[in-house]
Amino acid sequence: MFSTLSPEVFHIILSNLTLKDKLECKLVSKYWYNIVNSPDQLYETIKVEGKEEFNKLYVFFNTHKKLGAKVKRLSIDRGAIKVDQYRRLPIVFPHVKIFHCVEIWDSLPLKRWKTQMTLKNFARWKDTIVEIREIGSSIGTFALLKGNVCPRLESIDVSVSYSEDEYEELELMSLLVNAPKLTVLKLSNTLIFTFKLDEALDNLPKLKILSFRDVRFINNQLPDYDDIEGSLKRDEDIKPSQLETLIISNVLFVDDAKIWLTYFSKKITSIKNLVWNYVENNQSNGFFDTHEHFLIQFLTKCHQLEFYRVHAFELTSNILKAMTDAGIRLKHIDVDAICDGLKMVLNSGQMDFIETLSISGNSYDGLAYEYRKTDEPDYILKEIGKHPNIKNLRIIQSQQEVNPPVSNKFPFDVVLNDMKHLQTLKMDFVSLILRYESDEPVVETSLTKVHLLEGYFLASRFCSEADLEEEYRFSTAYNKNEDGQRNSLNYVKTILPKTEFIMEQMNMDVNIDISEETYIDFIKKHEF
Repeated sequence: MFSTLSPEVFHIILSNLTLKDKLECKLVSKYWYNIVNSPDQLYETIKVEGKEEFNKLYVFFNTHKKLGAKVKRLSIDRGAIKVDQYRRLPIVFPHVKIFHCVEIWDSLPLKRWKTQMTLKNFARWKDTIVEIREIGSSIGTFALLKGNVCPRLESIDVSVSYSEDEYEELELMSLLVNAPKLTVLKLSNTLIFTFKLDEALDNLPKLKILSFRDVRFINNQLPDYDDIEGSLKRDEDIKPSQLETLIISNVLFVDDAKIWLTYFSKKITSIKNLVWNYVENNQSNGFFDTHEHFLIQFLTKCHQLEFYRVHAFELTSNILKAMTDAGIRLKHIDVDAICDGLKMVLNSGQMDFIETLSISGNSYDGLAYEYRKTDEPDYILKEIGKHPNIKNLRIIQSQQEVNPPVSNKFPFDVVLNDMKHLQTLKMDFVSLILRYESDEPVVETSLTKVHLLEGYFLASRFCSEADLEEEYRFSTAYNKNEDGQRNSLNYVKTILPKTEFIMEQMNMDVNIDISEETYIDFIKKHEF
């Protein structure tokens, strides 16, 4: 089967393998050997994991410099790199386009980027680099942008790691002027000052995605909250940005968040995607604040807003009404089930426009209980089903909220009977209960995809009533009824022949941050 793959497809596969894995692939067949053994294929993408592997490859490419010159994509994951090795990477790999490095340093080496040797070495990448990602260090980013215009650089993802000298953190924002084609900027573990953010946005006319994570916002230019509106109206120097996506996650507003919301209402009004994740206000007692007036002031100016993820600041009926009255038509909203946010959305005019509804912060069992009615146990789903514009439903649950899946039962029959316009369903840690008995395919449904992470189907014809109804302590479904799960899935595929089923298992060795990475990927790909 693999012999039928084109060389182009093989190239994509090989780009995700380490050099060791590529060398092992050469042993599979002559066809694989010929493709893998091509110098361009073998060395164009290098992925290194761990100290031992990095040291071996570093010595190899430092010896065979012609091969190092072929490397275009370099990814290093916890290679325990010595600072001197790090600074010499552009010498060993002079033509890198994409550079990723995740490193844990014993001591912060940020100060070493200013040496003349470091600046000279990283200048070698200025004409080739397209994307740079440094987590745990920012030597390369600082050195690359210092005195060098990088005409092809489009994406920066850097963790500054709270330098001992905050002026160095400020300098990065000024250096961004040397990346005029930058479209994606992700900053973490740093300080954000108002005047430097304003400077960076003015210098980056092509910037589309801006992400802040684990940062502290400090106002050192804007006036105090009591006089902020009047001052900003008189401030003609604030030039609106053309930013399309703003992601703010795990941040602290050292000053009152109201100050920043007012600044955003003047600076960032062209956004299509807005994500608030766990914002803490230093002037408040909690993570969820209303700030209703200032949020309305900001949101009602974002006339192109399509995707709104609100997991900080209280979502009120007045905010949703103001957005609707301002002509804003959300296509996708991601709302936390706590703090009545979901209730507000369900009762708002935005429900006539939303195409994708994402709910997190609670299991389906919890949602069903909270929104229960005596005569309609699955009222929440039926209420969503009344809106034919909703095509995609995503219920996001953590393993802590639902453990194991058998304790979180979802009535799949309701999807078939009352949500006929639904096209995609995605859930985590859940058992989908099906009591549909016919062998005939379901005709009246638009469902094209069901994506389950650590979930399964339980059909009544293959499972006992205990499997379908009883609590986990009485059930055999999770541990013993694997045949019932397998037969149920096959049966569902039979009655829904046009539906794609993705049954995904969680990789327990990988720490997945759904809150940021998944949503950035979603925004960039524009897919559910």
